[in-house]
Amino acid sequence: MVRPGRITTRGTDDMADDAPPTEAPVDAPAPKAGAKLDRLNKWLTLGANVGVVLGLILVFIEVRQNAELTRTQMEQQMNDMLSTIELSIAEPQMAAVWVKSVREPEALVDSEIRMLDAHLTSILLEWDYLIQMETSGLI
Repeated sequence: MVRPGRITTRGTDDMADDAPPTEAPVDAPAPKAGAKLDRLNKWLTLGANVGVVLGLILVFIEVRQNAELTRTQMEQQMNDMLSTIELSIAEPQMAAVWVKSVREPEALVDSEIRMLDAHLTSILLEWDYLIQMETSGLI
């Protein structure tokens, strides 16, 4: 099968090769520029990864500090509650009931028993709270 075309001086048909000539793209960077960009990209990636690691370390430190502050606040709350209980027992009327409960418990009237019950219940609740905090590892 013969295709129409021109025969060049070298004896080849100029239409035999329909593929366009391959030319280097004009905007393609030179190999050295591509290597520089690749190297810059690697450094930027390394910097980003170091930043992420430093960020995680800072978050870890902040979480530990927050846990310590929470523990301190819980201990302060516990101390406040205990001092409130002690101060209420030190009030003259309650102190008289407390002494009476130790020296002659059978002479207590119902209102005095209720006063003692409230204080003893608050003390037991405080102990329960302390035991739960210790079990959880907070104190």
